[in-house]
Amino acid sequence: MKNFGWSQVVCCLFLGACFVNTAHAEIAFDYYTGEVQNVPDFAALKPALSGKIANFDHTLGGMAAEENYSICFHGGLTIEKDARYTFFVASDDGSKLWIDDKLVVDNDGAHGTEEKSGKINLAAGVHKLVLGFFQGGGERALTVSYECALFPKKAVPAEALLEKGPDAIPPALNLPGNFSYEYYESEFDKLPDFSTLTPTSKGDCDGFDILLGGKARGENYAIRFSGMIKIDKDGEYTFFTNSDDGSRLLVDEKAIVENDGDHPAEEKDGKVTLTAGSHKLAVLFYQHGGERSLQVSYSGPDIEKKPIPDASLTK
Repeated sequence: MKNFGWSQVVCCLFLGACFVNTAHAEIAFDYYTGEVQNVPDFAALKPALSGKIANFDHTLGGMAAEENYSICFHGGLTIEKDARYTFFVASDDGSKLWIDDKLVVDNDGAHGTEEKSGKINLAAGVHKLVLGFFQGGGERALTVSYECALFPKKAVPAEALLEKGPDAIPPALNLPGNFSYEYYESEFDKLPDFSTLTPTSKGDCDGFDILLGGKARGENYAIRFSGMIKIDKDGEYTFFTNSDDGSRLLVDEKAIVENDGDHPAEEKDGKVTLTAGSHKLAVLFYQHGGERSLQVSYSGPDIEKKPIPDASLTK
C-alpha cells in the first residue's frame, strides 16, 4: 500500500488549489487509506485527505495510492430541467451513488469494471450528490453518466458539479410513469396466464421497476408491464431479459424472449425484425422467493446492446 507523507499531503493540497483556479466546476472529496471489501461507512472514518477536484477523478490527479483506498465525493449536482433521469456508474472496484439521500446506483463489492444503473425523478435545481468508491487492488476505473428523455446517455459534465450541495433536500418530483403495470399477489413457480387473473393493483410505473417504487412485496408476486416501444430504423433487433425469477418479453403480442421458471439471475435473448415506428411491448415477470432482479436490454441497427432507454418507452 502506498502511504502519504507530509510532503505528499502538501503537494495534494497544492494540487487541490490548482483545481480551484481551473475553469471547471468542482466537487468535494474525502480520501481514506486502508483495505476494504465494500464501500465503507464514511461517517465512521477519518479521512487522510480532503479537498475538491474537477469531476470524479478516482486517481486524484495521480496522488491516490494504487490500491487499498476509498473516496467519498460529495457536493451538488445541477439539473437543468424536470425529468426522470437514469444514472450509470461503471467502476472497478465498487461504487455507490446517492442523490438527495436516496441510493440510486448500487455497484458495490470487489469486481472488474462493471456498470450498474438506477432511475430517479429530479426537478430543475441543485441536488445533493454523494458518490462512494473503493479500490482494492489491480485495475481501477470510475465513470458516471446519465440520460433522460431530453438527451442520450453522456458523462455527467464537470460544469454540473458543485462543491457544496443544497441546504435542504429538494421536494420529490412526481412524474407520471412512462409504462403501465398490472400487479398480482400469489405464489407462483412459473409465469401465470395473466388473462385468467384479477390484478391486486395496476397503474403507471417507471420502466421495468419490479419493486414498483416500494409497493411490491418481497416474494410471491407477478407483474405484467405493457406499453409501446419506439423503433427508429427498420431491421433485426435482439431483445434480452436478465431475471430472477422468471420473465418473458413480447413484441406485438409475439413471445420473443422466454426466460421462465424459478432460477437465479439468468439472461436469455431472442430476435425479431421490426419496421420503424411504434410497436407493442410487454414484459412479464414473477418473483417466487429469495433474490429478485429484472433487466431488459436490446440491440439493433446502430444500437450496441444497452438497457431500453426511457425515451423509447411510452404507454
